Amino acid sequence: MLPQIRWQGENIAAITFRSRNLDNYDSSHLNIAAEIANQVAGAIANQIALQKSLSVAKERELLARISSIATGSNDLHDAFEQITAAIKEFVPWDRIAVTALPSNDSAQYLFQSGVQFDKYSAGGWKNYAAEMIDLFSDDPTPMIIYQHSMSGSHEILRDQVLAEESGLKSWLLVPLIWRNNHIGHLHFRSLEPDAYNDYHIEISAQISTQIGGAIAAVSQTII
Repeated sequence: MLPQIRWQGENIAAITFRSRNLDNYDSSHLNIAAEIANQVAGAIANQIALQKSLSVAKERELLARISSIATGSNDLHDAFEQITAAIKEFVPWDRIAVTALPSNDSAQYLFQSGVQFDKYSAGGWKNYAAEMIDLFSDDPTPMIIYQHSMSGSHEILRDQVLAEESGLKSWLLVPLIWRNNHIGHLHFRSLEPDAYNDYHIEISAQISTQIGGAIAAVSQTII
């Protein structure tokens, strides 16, 4: 039996009743359960609002901490060790990497941590960079990469195959944009299938904004 909890005209939760006995509930039980749901609706709504408020506060704290680390350290590797550790509570990862797009139109790692896998030759990196730039040419929103949606992106597909051979099953790809320039990418990968969702897309976009300046400063030294 599953009575819905409604508040201000919307379903916000449900109460689950289960029994070991077959056909153990009838309409009278359902009516009582509905009354219980009505009685607790206000308290449940308040708890949901509180949890959302706490979640937003934690996200703001994270973003402020990332910004402080990114702008306050001269050691990029040390800064990203701290940043990626903080991020993990909000965006899970078993591998995380930052790739830069320097002025030679190629791409290369600035930072990587976690599960490792083989990468590219210099020529492969150049093609990889071109495909990445094309992928976000119209919309800089982070993207969950699926093989079936990347049929025309040969180097990206190759990258995914190499990653999967290392056991990595999910990939969230985040463009790094600084002053309207596409300067690199933040890669989240997980050993779990379907590890990323719309929430991770949203928070990762905010994270990329916080670290964009630091990435741009380092990228300009890579020619």
